[in-house]
Amino acid sequence: MNESRIAHFMSKSDESLELARDIQNKGHPDFSVSRAYYAMFYAAEALLLSKRMQFAKHSSVIGAFNKEFVRPGLFPNEMTRALQKAFDFRMQGDYSIEPVPSDAAEAVIEAAARFIGRIREYLVKEGFLTAHDTEAE
Repeated sequence: MNESRIAHFMSKSDESLELARDIQNKGHPDFSVSRAYYAMFYAAEALLLSKRMQFAKHSSVIGAFNKEFVRPGLFPNEMTRALQKAFDFRMQGDYSIEPVPSDAAEAVIEAAARFIGRIREYLVKEGFLTAHDTEAE
């Protein structure tokens, strides 16, 4: 059961990343950074499901990702920093009157692609995803 939910969240992650790129290409960094963050968020949720963990709050997902996967050394610290930075830019894009700079949105999108790729590799290696579940970039 969790495997199908993991695949579902990874599919949402891929779709969100694709939309982030499309929106950015149309010149809307405030909205593209939000989709890029959600791409990362869905991948983190998929990863947490591999440990049968699920949370309602964004801060809880970020904290659990750090506690369960970064602190034990399964993923590098930079992944927590990238996720938190994406969250901060998403908040700026969604709620601030100051727009997200286009170059910052580009950086978040590229960080999201790396983040998702690393999580996908782990989930495949650990048997939670199959080659059929993965989507080529």
